[in-house]
Amino acid sequence: MNDNSADCRISIAVCDDDSCFAGLFTTMIEKTLGKLERSCSVKIFTDARDCCAAVETGGFDLIFLDIEMNDMDGFSAARRIRFCGTDGQREDGPFLIFVSSHENLVFDAYEFEPLWFLPKERVSAELERALKKFLEKTAKRDLAYRFRDGISYKPVRIRDIFYLECSGHNLEINTRTERFCIYGSLKQMEQELGPFGFFRIHRNYLVNVDAVFSVNRDTVTLVDYSVLPLSKDRKQRIKELLLSGG
Repeated sequence: MNDNSADCRISIAVCDDDSCFAGLFTTMIEKTLGKLERSCSVKIFTDARDCCAAVETGGFDLIFLDIEMNDMDGFSAARRIRFCGTDGQREDGPFLIFVSSHENLVFDAYEFEPLWFLPKERVSAELERALKKFLEKTAKRDLAYRFRDGISYKPVRIRDIFYLECSGHNLEINTRTERFCIYGSLKQMEQELGPFGFFRIHRNYLVNVDAVFSVNRDTVTLVDYSVLPLSKDRKQRIKELLLSGG
């Protein structure tokens, strides 16, 4: 697979009704990406409806969304961007990063599968990490894992794999669109998929951290509303992974 990403200008939208912050934040984005040897074009929107309308025409790779805005809040805008009036979530839409002064909203954001949650008071400290995560995700977006199915192989995009469930020597692979079973070891899958953001939440379950919607007392809920058991000794680590963006 050829990687021409270094030659592409990243198209970014910043949606924040505080025009002063948006201007300063845009400068920070440009400088940080310049440090990472990447170029970008940034368009500022102070009205979430205007941002949503622009996104629907396509063209943005990454959107920074303020959560607290006057006319349309960031979650409402994210819902329109993510689902765009269709029956299902758009698979190839732009990445979302929520920006907020209220960190208690972080778990409310997972319905929209954000790439990152960026606290405004720590923007300068965390922006580079968030942008590095974006570059990593962009590079991996279309990578596929080839599951061995008998004498043949079944390729599945890594980002479409939600979780793997083990039952003896059988593995059930649960993806965005289908389920299928293979013969294999969850330990081996953990070793091979771990570098791509998969975490073992229970001895029988390996999940894609990007697919996690919420962490509960003894369960994890995924974006497809699957509810999986969570081992007590793994709860803190999955929360840390979510807060750090995977």
